[in-house]
Amino acid sequence: MMCFLMLLTVDVFAEEIAIVAKVNQIPITTFDIENYIGILSVIMPSFDKYSQQEKQQVALQSLIQDALRQEYISKTGFKISKDEEKKYRKSVINMLAGQKIPNFDKFAKDHEDFIASQVAWQAVMEKSFMASVNVTDEMVQSVKSGAGAKFTEKQIREILIQKQLEAYSGQAVESIRKVSVIDVIS
Repeated sequence: MMCFLMLLTVDVFAEEIAIVAKVNQIPITTFDIENYIGILSVIMPSFDKYSQQEKQQVALQSLIQDALRQEYISKTGFKISKDEEKKYRKSVINMLAGQKIPNFDKFAKDHEDFIASQVAWQAVMEKSFMASVNVTDEMVQSVKSGAGAKFTEKQIREILIQKQLEAYSGQAVESIRKVSVIDVIS
């Protein structure tokens, strides 16, 4: 079960770059939030419907989660080889390219840190959590007989695997959140 950090509204757009939060003394700035809003606007088509305040909160939450993921990677000593990194990078790039991002090459170049973070976390999920994933034929048939009737069994299995990986991911982030210091500066 994942707990969500509830934050007070923070006006993060100031004339100058300011620190708006820290995760284990690592700062998150107004610049980081503005940059992440730009990323979210590209990868989440519905993001433009959010108010500016909601965009700031979602970006801040995402940056805090990313910092916690990086902390998890650091604390567990997780490493991947160069070949594995290439494999996961290709997977992330393909996933992002599938979203039909305009000027994708420029997006990928401008947001290399975002992509590297996604690559690292995908590697953690697959290498650390995949062995714990268990999707049975009964689970697939249960979904297929209900709301999943329009999907193939392979698609249902992939969805169930992804949902279990997301649950393990949430548990890992929450385990680090419990031992982390998160300061939101208002």
